Amino acid sequence: MLQRTLIPVFTIIYIYCIIVIVNKNQFSLYSISKRLFESAAAFVFTPICIFCGCILKSGVNTYLNTDICVDCMHTSAHSAAHADTAPSDIAYVDDAIYLFAYRGAVRKSLARYKFGNRPSYSRTFANLLARFLNSGYSVAHGIDMLVAVPLHAARELERGYDQAFLIARKLSEPSGIPLGRGLLLRRTGTRRQSSLSKADRSKNVRGAFYVKRPGSVKGRSILLIDDIITTGSTVSECARVLKEAGAAKVAAAAVASGRKGLCVYGCLPGKGGVKK
Repeated sequence: MLQRTLIPVFTIIYIYCIIVIVNKNQFSLYSISKRLFESAAAFVFTPICIFCGCILKSGVNTYLNTDICVDCMHTSAHSAAHADTAPSDIAYVDDAIYLFAYRGAVRKSLARYKFGNRPSYSRTFANLLARFLNSGYSVAHGIDMLVAVPLHAARELERGYDQAFLIARKLSEPSGIPLGRGLLLRRTGTRRQSSLSKADRSKNVRGAFYVKRPGSVKGRSILLIDDIITTGSTVSECARVLKEAGAAKVAAAAVASGRKGLCVYGCLPGKGGVKK
């Protein structure tokens, strides 16, 4: 019985002696464990570029307060200075703006954000949109409410979050524009727009949205927020119901698009621009 009691005691003393001996050589188990933990934490929490995946170092290769490297930002914005503004040709939408052309690394990044459980990307997208809204461009003039293009509840449950709402929520604080939470809702689930033709996309979303509290949007100038604008069918239908509810103006902003419009950073020549 005594022998069984002494075994754990001797084990503890033995481990302690090893720690003391190793510590004298400045290789204590504590310091080794600490270094391993710090390395693992650094690996897990090290920010990487949401476009190319390179490791970001603050003040070295990071573009402002985003998770985009300077090289990717330069590549995406390379043609923006040569582009011209163009009026929105989306029905019911007064103005439209997007940050990047929907191609290459931007397109892949948005796919990860939308389908690959990357909600943290919303911070970078919101910060870039906030810089635009706070810089005095004409699309932002008079905007007094942000409204996210709503995702159906079943689709949100599948993805774990509403990608447009995350951007709008994180954009509200730095831009100083209040978020109209729960005002625009999706009435029914629809087929995925990406699998449909332009004509079918319009039919697919017709009647899919409604305004819950019309009095809250009456006379307001609203900026619709979405992650991607392709044909414009979704934001057009959202703008239609908002204007029918009394909104005075409806503009749209997205992270990326292939349409003509006001492109801030990475548009193709002749498709947008950065004029005020």
